[in-house]
Amino acid sequence: MITKNVTITSKNQITLPSEYVKLLQLTQSRVLRADLHDGKIVLTPQPPLGDVMKQFWKKHSAKRTLTESDITQAARNIAAERASRG
Repeated sequence: MITKNVTITSKNQITLPSEYVKLLQLTQSRVLRADLHDGKIVLTPQPPLGDVMKQFWKKHSAKRTLTESDITQAARNIAAERASRG
């Protein structure tokens, strides 16, 4: 286990130690889910949106041709699901 201290800014933001970012191969704009467990905050990287969309395409592409509306709705569904977790 690697332990580091982080500081909360005036805007309630934290900066992850670069060592963590490198070890977890996190990229800019990567979504992390924050869960509160027994007074502890647990951050879990979520799959990149591109990976989620690839899974969606793989699941649905054989059934029928997807329209732009289908893709837009899928992106909205994914965003809503992520927001409901948070």
